[in-house]
Amino acid sequence: MREGVILNYLRRRLEAHTAPKIQRALALASQEDSLLYPVTDDSTLDVRARSVLSVARRYAYDVAHSHHVVRLATRIFDDTKELHQLNRQDRKLLQYAAILHDIGYHIAHNNHHRHGLYLIKNSEMPGFTGDEIAIMATMVRYHRGSLPSKSSDARSRHEHEDYYALDRGQRAKMLRLASILQIADGLDRSHQQLISDVRCEVDHETVTFVASSAGECELEMWSAERKAAWFSDIFKVDVRCEGRVVVPVQKEAAAV
Repeated sequence: MREGVILNYLRRRLEAHTAPKIQRALALASQEDSLLYPVTDDSTLDVRARSVLSVARRYAYDVAHSHHVVRLATRIFDDTKELHQLNRQDRKLLQYAAILHDIGYHIAHNNHHRHGLYLIKNSEMPGFTGDEIAIMATMVRYHRGSLPSKSSDARSRHEHEDYYALDRGQRAKMLRLASILQIADGLDRSHQQLISDVRCEVDHETVTFVASSAGECELEMWSAERKAAWFSDIFKVDVRCEGRVVVPVQKEAAAV
């Protein structure tokens, strides 16, 4: 009986000690992926996520497309950790940039990636450092188009001045993140979310992007293959893109 009382006491102490830790872990997990889907209640978000959504809404962002790109980019990031060797904070910057990547359309369709860089650089974003804003803005600048020129002549430095304004470590990080964002954006080229998911299979010097869809998605696959050339160049790997048709599960009709 005495042993039972002691064990019960120890169990209550353990629960009281571990419950706050579990709650904090769950809260952190929910914050880390708070932008995977459209948000209706900003009060549950931290200041950085609220800042990003505030800017995105100001410029009438494409809600469905942007959050879908967040999900695809996050999946690619998580599946290719052994290649990019980036951390959780970098993962968040990728998600934030994915939300903002098309806000340049608010100014014009042509060169919307450049317009997006300008809008981010000139927006107030509480919770972010100047360096983080610069990395996100430059990531948006390079979510489409070609790599910055490896030449550092005056013309190249003028063309890619925001890239060269970053230090070497920031440039390397930004390029790795932007190469992931490019592929994720390509996988929703039509803005119709035809590709539901993507998995990355890393095998020695080859990375295979396996995209799941419920039907034809030739435009998305073509766009992803084209944009994956940057990923291949940065990580020195061969890249393959494969489509996988997933047949929706039909619910059985209820018995009469």
